[in-house]
Amino acid sequence: MLQPFFDAETEVITVGSGREALELFSRGKFDVIVSDLTMPEMSGAELLARVSQISPRTARVVLSGDTDGLTVSKCLLAAHRYFSKPFDPITLTKAIQSLNRAVEAAPRAEIREIVGKLDGLPTPSETYMQLLNALNSPDKSIDDIAAIVEADPSLATKVLQAVNSAMFGAGRKIVSLTDAVQMIGLQVLRALVLTIHVFDFYQNPRMKNELKQLWNHSASVAKNARDICEEQGWKASIAEEAFLCGLLHEVGRLILAATPEAIRKNHFPQYLFFREGEKDCPVSRLIEAEAGTYLLSLWGLPESVIQTVHDYTARTTQPIETAEAGSAAAALALAHEREAQAGARPAQEEKKRGEIKSILLLSENSMLTAAINAECRRVDKFFMVAGNLREAFQTFHDLQFDIALVDPKLFPYPPDQVEGHLRQVNPKTEIRLLSATSGPSEYMDLFGGQIALSV
Repeated sequence: MLQPFFDAETEVITVGSGREALELFSRGKFDVIVSDLTMPEMSGAELLARVSQISPRTARVVLSGDTDGLTVSKCLLAAHRYFSKPFDPITLTKAIQSLNRAVEAAPRAEIREIVGKLDGLPTPSETYMQLLNALNSPDKSIDDIAAIVEADPSLATKVLQAVNSAMFGAGRKIVSLTDAVQMIGLQVLRALVLTIHVFDFYQNPRMKNELKQLWNHSASVAKNARDICEEQGWKASIAEEAFLCGLLHEVGRLILAATPEAIRKNHFPQYLFFREGEKDCPVSRLIEAEAGTYLLSLWGLPESVIQTVHDYTARTTQPIETAEAGSAAAALALAHEREAQAGARPAQEEKKRGEIKSILLLSENSMLTAAINAECRRVDKFFMVAGNLREAFQTFHDLQFDIALVDPKLFPYPPDQVEGHLRQVNPKTEIRLLSATSGPSEYMDLFGGQIALSV
């Protein structure tokens, strides 16, 4: 039935079961698979889950007449697009064509492979519990639930994927999360919450901390972008799109976070997930832009959102010369400026005014240990010392300090690599490397300028 709607270069092959489909995949490659949900021997959800593993570069579409929320959500985990039966063949054809065009957004096959294996983005479990509690509470309104969804880029993306699929029959692209929650309904939303995959990166403390920072940053930028639109008197539609762009502008980095480190290093040896600032990582930004653009294209988000997210991630946006012409891209840029201004005061300037409350010393120098310990007792600062390599990593991993004074001789790395290794364990603690001849003058600022260290 679909073949006449495509050009001569597109070949449509039909089989009657999941087993037959998998046999075809064993013999060749396919750009798109469209599967019914109910089939003999193997369900459509099971088939598409298998395809995501054996051929992750294949875009996946599911057809179903089932309206059960749990079934729909499971389909959305296995498929990039969902169509309810009876379906409009023209709409389905356009969706398949757009999935083919999504390949252009990711020229590198490795990007399409890692994105194709994703069924969701990493989401902190606290968000799920909060949303589940809200869904189970008779006192929570649609706005309350939408606010929880808005605060989480991963869940927001999945909800927008669902509502923009043909199952809801919207005649326009939905970018407002309040509208999306109203349209998708609480039953499907509840099923999504119960079944969406939660990635477990919490064994790595640094990844855990980085992901939380990404979510907090994305939510903050999204809010600032929407506030700016409202302050400028721009259209409500621009404000909603700006919020969505702010929420999703780090989606490429989340994708790379969801990719096992061994695969990241194998496919993209030049990619750096952890980095101090982004000005020196253009290759990493381009990889993230490509991954994010491809995923959002597969999920059918609006082209304007995809373009804005891509341009910002790749840093190819034009400088904002005037805020008179309202756009999501302008709001996103201005939102980042506002956030940078709000956090412009460096943490070290805070600490110079005597706000350091805890100090960790990683050193075998007993005289230095005794001197700093005495000063910490005098001014009531928390102090700990680790005198060997095992204690150093264990303490640095388990506890949070304002500052760590580190003797590079304690570590089996070149001195210029010590800080990088420690930051992989604990990215928040300020690190100060001790010099070969550490003296009292190095620590004046830690004790309010009054110090009597004798080393």
